[in-house]
Amino acid sequence: MSLSNHKLDALIKASASSLVDEDIEYANSVDVTNTVVSEKALRKVRKRLKTKEHNWWSTLPVAMRRTVAAVLCICTVAFFTCLAVAPVRAEFFKIFINGYEKFAAIFYVSDNNTPETIEDYNEPTLQPSDTVKQIVMKDSNYYIIQYVKDDETVLVYQQSVITYSSSDVDNENCTMSDVEINENKAVLFTYDDGHKALIWHDDEYAYSIYSYSSDIHSDMLISIAENIK
Repeated sequence: MSLSNHKLDALIKASASSLVDEDIEYANSVDVTNTVVSEKALRKVRKRLKTKEHNWWSTLPVAMRRTVAAVLCICTVAFFTCLAVAPVRAEFFKIFINGYEKFAAIFYVSDNNTPETIEDYNEPTLQPSDTVKQIVMKDSNYYIIQYVKDDETVLVYQQSVITYSSSDVDNENCTMSDVEINENKAVLFTYDDGHKALIWHDDEYAYSIYSYSSDIHSDMLISIAENIK
C-alpha cells in the first residue's frame, strides 16, 4: 500500500473516532428521565444481544470445531513449509501486481539485501537495428537509455534500485503474461497497438524495457532483456 493510502486511512480513522465521540457526547446530554421503554422493546434488545453473543461457530459440535481447527493448522504449517523452499517462495513473492482501472502497480520483493544505489550499471548488448543509443539519465537510482530511429523513440530501457514504491504500468487495452528472463520471473504487457512492456528484477536491481514499435516482437524483446550486462 502506498504512503498516500496510509495517510488516507489515518485521516478516515481519526474522523470516525471524532464522530463517535460527538455521538457519545450528544447521547449523554439527552434528558431521558421521563422516557419509558416498553417491555416489548426491551425483549427485542435482549434477544439481539443474545444473538450477537452466540455466533454460528459456538453452535457447532466440539468435535467439528476441533477438526476445522486441526485442518487450518495443517494448512498453515504446509504453507510456511512451502515458503521455506527458496524457489517456491520466489514464485509467491517475486513480483506483486495490484491492478487498478488504468494502471498496474508492480512491487518487487527480493530475498537479498538489495543495493541502496546502483553500483553496477548494466545495459543491453543487443539493440534494434538502425537505432541510435541515447543515455537519458544515469545517477545513483536510475539508468535510462532510449534507442531512437528517424527521430522516433523505438525502445526505452531502465535499470533502477529496488524500493518499497511501486512501478506503475499502463494496463489498458493489453494482455499480461508471465515469462522468464534468465530464470527470473518477469511480466510481459502486450498492447493492442503492438507496443510492449517487460518488467522484472534479478534480486539486485529492477529492470523494464518499453517497446514503441510493432516491429519488435515478444521474442526479440526477451532476447534483448536476456543479454543485459
